[in-house]
Amino acid sequence: MATNHDVIFGKGNGRNPGNQYWVHLVRQHLEEYNQATNRNETRSIAKSVIYSVHQNGGRFLKKNGKNGGYLEMTKEEKLHKTRQCFVDLNHRGEKNRNEEPPSSIQLAPDEVAVAPDASTILLTPEERLDQQLHIRRETQPEEVSKTYNALAGLLFKDGKLEEDQELYQAAIRQYQKVLAIHLKVHGPDHSETADTYHNIGHVLCQQDMSEDAMDQYKKGLEIRLKLHGTDHLSTADSYHCMGMVLFNQAQYEEAMQLYQKALAIKVKMQDGPEDSSMAASHYCIGNVLRKQGKERAALENYHKALAIFLKVDGRRHPSTASTYHSIGEALCNQGNYDDAMDQFQIALDIKFKLYGTTHSSTLSTYRSMENLLRKQAEYKDTQVNANVPEPSGDTTPQNGNPARPPLPAQQTNNTVVHQLLQAQLSIHKAQQDLQIQQSTNPSEPLQAQQTNNTVLQQLLQVQQDINRALQHLYSG
Repeated sequence: MATNHDVIFGKGNGRNPGNQYWVHLVRQHLEEYNQATNRNETRSIAKSVIYSVHQNGGRFLKKNGKNGGYLEMTKEEKLHKTRQCFVDLNHRGEKNRNEEPPSSIQLAPDEVAVAPDASTILLTPEERLDQQLHIRRETQPEEVSKTYNALAGLLFKDGKLEEDQELYQAAIRQYQKVLAIHLKVHGPDHSETADTYHNIGHVLCQQDMSEDAMDQYKKGLEIRLKLHGTDHLSTADSYHCMGMVLFNQAQYEEAMQLYQKALAIKVKMQDGPEDSSMAASHYCIGNVLRKQGKERAALENYHKALAIFLKVDGRRHPSTASTYHSIGEALCNQGNYDDAMDQFQIALDIKFKLYGTTHSSTLSTYRSMENLLRKQAEYKDTQVNANVPEPSGDTTPQNGNPARPPLPAQQTNNTVVHQLLQAQLSIHKAQQDLQIQQSTNPSEPLQAQQTNNTVLQQLLQVQQDINRALQHLYSG
């Protein structure tokens, strides 16, 4: 059923509050849209409008000719309609209006999309911030900058979760608004200005725009050195971020120098227990060492990081899971396959609880486990072939190399391993679903609860059987 938040396409819906709110959003972005220089920029601006509608609880609906109801539009349909709205407003000669929509919404009793006017439209966070910038930019610039900063952080977080480049670009636009305010109010040499340069750098780094990110970090570092000097935690943060950019560019020696410089400052300025920032330095140094093939030194730093992460953040935390995974990678590179598998399994269990079974981080650990088993199978083949006695007679082929005996059924084993790990993923998913069902329906009948508990026990038993089968395949 359609609501007053929805944008409905079809005759007679022009006065629907959701439609009028959507048009209002387009007007607010009209000037920015007209200044865009390419198709990607206009798509990004249109998607920001669509995002605001969704954040407000709205959908984009079209009439369903079969039953008279509504169908939700596809992503491309929404983009097309929104971009067309920009074009229509331009043809009508409209300007970027600064009218202030009211801040509440009154739904009809049956939630249908019929209302007398648009005076009850709910503002999204982005709209409230735009409003504040226009109305209070002269009287309350600090408040405006804080709220823009909050929205940029939200967009950046959503972009990371959804891998959505348009949201990253929207985050950069918000941070640039913050930067303009800080430059006007505080000038270039202020901590808030430096922090905003860094925030922009974080978004650019996430987009793999390393050179642009480094430029932003360098601007922030220059300000922080002027304000605080070398021995300050914010300066250490700048060095660390610049090290991350260099690491992503495979400039490992340069990255190591900056990571070590950041860690030295953190150790010098430490006035309490070790925190997650220090753990992050050890973790990143471990990454560089592993890339350089120095597995033992990498493991030393990973274990230092893990001890801090467990103490500060606990076991069920992304940083903890990532560290277990990296320890597994280093052990695998050393050929210590059994211990590596144990670390991967711990990381996988944490990621299942944090992200579920289909998240890219979960699948990364799953792929590492497959790679480990493949390496171990190849190692076993080498050992078997090395112990095979020399065959009698002249079996040397024409190329001069000794004939090799037939290899074991490695491909079959790899297929079985793949299927077992897939089954393990499915079991974790089923366990999650049952546990969620139990937590959301605590008052369900006792018999149903007992059935669910029995199923959970059976899944646990199957999981143990799979682990034994995997153990037999890679260590038997």
